[in-house]
Amino acid sequence: MAKDLGISKTPIREGLSLLRSEGLVSAESSHGYRVFNMTQKELMDFCELRFALESGALRLAVQRQPLKLNQQLKRILSKMKDNRSPENREVYLGLDTAFHQSFFKCAQSQFLYQDYTNINAIIETVRHYISGTDEATVTSYEDHKNIFECLINSNLEVALKQLESHIVNWSKRSDLKVNLFSEGRT
Repeated sequence: MAKDLGISKTPIREGLSLLRSEGLVSAESSHGYRVFNMTQKELMDFCELRFALESGALRLAVQRQPLKLNQQLKRILSKMKDNRSPENREVYLGLDTAFHQSFFKCAQSQFLYQDYTNINAIIETVRHYISGTDEATVTSYEDHKNIFECLINSNLEVALKQLESHIVNWSKRSDLKVNLFSEGRT
C-alpha cells in the first residue's frame, strides 16, 4: 500500500492500527489485513448491543436533559428533511449519526457514550453500506421523525419501541446485502 500510495509505511501502519482498533479490519497472519465481515446472525447480535446502548442513553437523556434533547433532535430532523436527496446522501447519513449521538450527549454518561463510540465505526460502515437507496433514506427519515414525535408527546415507551423497530429494520435492510458483506467485498 505504501508503494502504491507513494508514502512511507508508518502512516499505513498507523491507519491500519486505528482501523483494527475500531473493528473495521482484522490482521491475518502472513496475509496482511482483511476488511471486517459480519454474518446476518452477527449483525443481529450487534443490533441487540446497539439497541441496549441507545435505549439506555435515550432513557437517561429524557430524565436528565429532555429540553436539550428535543431541541437537538428537532434541529437535526429539520436538516435531515432538507438533505434527503441522493446528491446529499452523505450529509444525510452524517445527520443520522448526529441524531443517535444526541441520546448519548444528553444522557451525560461518560462510560455509556464511550461504549457507543467504540462501536460507532461499525455502525457507520454498515449504515453507509445499506443506505444507498432513496427508499432507505425515506424509511430512515420516517423512523427518526416517529421517534421524535413520541418524545415530544412525552411517550418514552413508544419512542423506545420505535427505536427498536428502527434498529431491527436497519438490520433487515442489510439482509439483502449480507452475502456480499460476509464475503468481505465491502
